[in-house]
Amino acid sequence: MKNTILLTLATTLLLMLASCGEKITPPEPPKPDDGKYTGTLVVQAGTDTEFTMEDVAVKFTPDTTSGPLGSTPGTADVELLSVKFANGMPVMLDVLIPGITLTATAGGYTLSCGAEGIVPTALNGLEFPNQIFTEIRGTATATTLTLDMKSGGMPMTFTGTRTVE
Repeated sequence: MKNTILLTLATTLLLMLASCGEKITPPEPPKPDDGKYTGTLVVQAGTDTEFTMEDVAVKFTPDTTSGPLGSTPGTADVELLSVKFANGMPVMLDVLIPGITLTATAGGYTLSCGAEGIVPTALNGLEFPNQIFTEIRGTATATTLTLDMKSGGMPMTFTGTRTVE
């Protein structure tokens, strides 16, 4: 009887020690999915000229193939909804920036595009090759979206928060 109790205690102790060596991986923070962010767009039109537009809505659409942290990058589409880039711009446009490189991070995604740029579309798919978006850098989380980029050589930034729909 005494040996059975000692054997049971030893087995229990070994099982407890073995389970202590298991790697416990904390869950990844939630990543943003399709959604809208509302915030401020600032365009540097020249050395002393800055155009600011408040309450700009931006639609963020990541692909579904961008997997867990460290996996192969995917892409995302970003659409600036009803925007102007200068006071003198006669109409507001929905501008789509397709295929931005998307890389998973611990808290969301990083967005990037180099000097090669992305040709935006507006007005039902019409391409605007003179307004290529380059040097795109940004982050997207479940609550915020930030973008730094150039369009037609003009630096611009967007900073926004997730819109609850």
